[in-house]
Amino acid sequence: MKRLGMFVSAIFLIAICANTKLFAGGDDNPDKKFIKKAVIGGMMEVDLGKYAQQNAASQSVKDFGKMMETDHSKAIDELKSIAQKNNFTVPDKLDEKYMEKVSKLKSQKGADFDKEYMDMMVEDHEKVLDKFQNALDKVQNSELKNWITKTLPTLKNHLAQAKKINDQIASR
Repeated sequence: MKRLGMFVSAIFLIAICANTKLFAGGDDNPDKKFIKKAVIGGMMEVDLGKYAQQNAASQSVKDFGKMMETDHSKAIDELKSIAQKNNFTVPDKLDEKYMEKVSKLKSQKGADFDKEYMDMMVEDHEKVLDKFQNALDKVQNSELKNWITKTLPTLKNHLAQAKKINDQIASR
């Protein structure tokens, strides 16, 4: 009988641990998923922003790259802080999907880079805005929700600037 009690207790503890992992940071956790994707996307923006500052032909593209580096570096730092408070690990490098995008763009310089980069920035910021809006309904952590709400206007500004620069480049 004692063994049965210990067995039931062990099963109970395993079930609690499994559920705790699921709801407090497991792979299905929407907060953890959002932070991971946002950090990776931000790292790509920083990397390409740095590259744009050195390799773009247009000064407006170089300036946009600097804005991406500055704003997304700040956002990553803020997300890392939220993640740390919630015992989430964040990626420290780009995944394969993003590495392909970065490699493709880094094979170009000058006007060709400007066009591809700004096209990508428009497309990516449209997608990111949609993902951030949707995340507001899914994430649970109030600090993360506040961060998303606070970050949305910056992302909207990025999109507006990217469209403006993209239009200027296309009209040349």
